[in-house]
Amino acid sequence: MAFVVPSLCDTWRLDPLLTAYSAVAFTSGLRTECERLGIEPPNWATIADHIPWAINDARYPDVPMNELVAYLRDEVPALFGSVI
Repeated sequence: MAFVVPSLCDTWRLDPLLTAYSAVAFTSGLRTECERLGIEPPNWATIADHIPWAINDARYPDVPMNELVAYLRDEVPALFGSVI
């Protein structure tokens, strides 16, 4: 997940909706890979809970991490098109 999370901070600076679309793409890819491996994918709440742990906030001091995660918690399920 670490390769995706830095782009979340970079996209946040440009457009929060772009950040949400990035998280949707990551979640979709993760679900596909878990299905391929025959394992249960984590739900969205679990993924969202771990986003702050995967970001070096010293590298992104201008990104409001709590706001970013709260926004993603609200937007990603609606954009994904189903309960994730």
